Amino acid sequence: MTPSARCVRGQAATETMISMMFLLLFIFGLMHMSMFAVSKYMANYAAWAAARTAMVQGSGSGLRFVAAQHVLDDWRWAQIFFLNQTTRTVRGKGRSGTRVITRVPFGLPIYTSLPLGGVLVYGFGPISIQPNVTEKGDNQ
Repeated sequence: MTPSARCVRGQAATETMISMMFLLLFIFGLMHMSMFAVSKYMANYAAWAAARTAMVQGSGSGLRFVAAQHVLDDWRWAQIFFLNQTTRTVRGKGRSGTRVITRVPFGLPIYTSLPLGGVLVYGFGPISIQPNVTEKGDNQ
């Protein structure tokens, strides 16, 4: 064996380990960001379901929470943390609607400073109640 061949013996393994570190960081980071995106989508969908229930059943009914919880039931690792009626600016206009705040458990092995078991995800569903709609056609 020549001296130059002995020096590069573990070079391929070392380069592979270093590049695998970055590859795995990218893959797990992409998975984490995808989980955050799905969490935001589900929170918005739960808020939409609660807002729709408030429009159909009346905002005084307690069915908004039930509707939002039904959306999150299939999503086993998230529960409704907070549900309220709020006003928010959407595309330059003030909109009233339902806000759902849910807590998701991912991020904890990495981010140990998170309070009480997870990341808070906010969802908003706008409510538009039209007064004096005549009951004819599809509105019956």
